[in-house]
Amino acid sequence: MQIIIPSYRRSARLIEKHGTIRDIDEAYLARTTLFVRKEEAMDYHNSFSSNTDLLNRGVNIKSFTPNNPKFGWGDTMDEIIAYAIAEGLEKILIMDDDLKMSKMYFDMEFHDGTKPIYKDFAPHPGLFTEMMKDLETVNYEIPIMGIIARQFSMSKIETYKDNGRLMQLFALHIPFFKENNFRFRMDDGPFYMSDVWFCLKTLQAGVRNRAFQRYVRDDKPNAPGGCMALGRNPEEHRECVMKIAKTFPHLVQITGTKENATNWGAGYLQTQIKWSKAFVERQE
Repeated sequence: MQIIIPSYRRSARLIEKHGTIRDIDEAYLARTTLFVRKEEAMDYHNSFSSNTDLLNRGVNIKSFTPNNPKFGWGDTMDEIIAYAIAEGLEKILIMDDDLKMSKMYFDMEFHDGTKPIYKDFAPHPGLFTEMMKDLETVNYEIPIMGIIARQFSMSKIETYKDNGRLMQLFALHIPFFKENNFRFRMDDGPFYMSDVWFCLKTLQAGVRNRAFQRYVRDDKPNAPGGCMALGRNPEEHRECVMKIAKTFPHLVQITGTKENATNWGAGYLQTQIKWSKAFVERQE
């Protein structure tokens, strides 16, 4: 499985701060590619050249040219899928560039079994490899896999859960996507929240997904670069929410505007999504 990390305006941050690349075990670094815009490729090369540790361990940099001025995260994900198809890849793992990953344990020897303990990947070599072994089971029947958010993990006792929301980390079975036109911005999807759009579209079409619940992810909210550099604002976000709610009225309810600051700031529309009802068994 090839690992692809899209990154935008974070060339220095990837080296200076803890991020996804710091959690990857040695054996997988040579399979890891940073996916960046051509205009920034030299910045990333220079940052990695200043860190010979990562450079010498085989991390690759692939650049691309956006095909329109309004090019967001979902467009980049679709560009990665097109790249994987062109390269003849079978399985890929796409991860946001600012993740901190951990493994969750319910250890009766040290705990009462009701609250998990967490071991971060970075100081514990081998945990990333354990996660990869599970994600590498992605296949034509379950072509989308991921892991869960740490803040929602406390009560997740099952090893995995099928057919829910995934975000920030996607293992994809590329032959499935070569034969089926499921994409993050398909059907004129929204500029923001394209991960929600992708999950709802695929689940409603009977495409199964799986989230492994022993591995958790966390990120730095509103970190410089990434979506913040795309000019995210409440007005554009509102348009995206309205589009999703109109497309999936039976699943998405708009609950109001959050006036207090959230990860995205104040003034953004809030939603409730019935993820447990999103999957529709495919009719043969």
